[in-house]
Amino acid sequence: TIHILILMYKKAEETAFKPFDFKPMEDEAKQYIQMEGETMKIRFAEKFSFETGAFELKPEADSILANVIRILNYNPGLKCRIEGHTDNVGSAKDNQVLAQNRAEAVANALKALGLPETVKVSVQSFGLSKPIAPNTSEAGRAQNRRVDVVMEW
Repeated sequence: TIHILILMYKKAEETAFKPFDFKPMEDEAKQYIQMEGETMKIRFAEKFSFETGAFELKPEADSILANVIRILNYNPGLKCRIEGHTDNVGSAKDNQVLAQNRAEAVANALKALGLPETVKVSVQSFGLSKPIAPNTSEAGRAQNRRVDVVMEW
């Protein structure tokens, strides 16, 4: 299972931001939003699922992708960075490529669903270099096999 973390934030000097510019999903979004001063982070609980060593998205990813598209449609000036991560199983080189392929799979799926043309998307692979849990157990490795979507103004 690959986890997705969606972070959304703005720079302190930007004052036009309204935390809920995406009104149609305001109630749904409240449960995921964390405000830290001038920073807003959105973390969805769902997970992107990939088979071990694979980068094809499973159908369960559709709801996550739809939520990302809704946010981006209501905030078309955002920049979107998609970051791929892996656990430490396999070589660093293979994991770098796998993480890149997973991040690109998410980016391509978003584009296919109608990503606004004004949204700048970048893809970055971190491979096994940024674990969020120890790789000493299957549970920890599962947390590290993830794709993060970071949105910013």
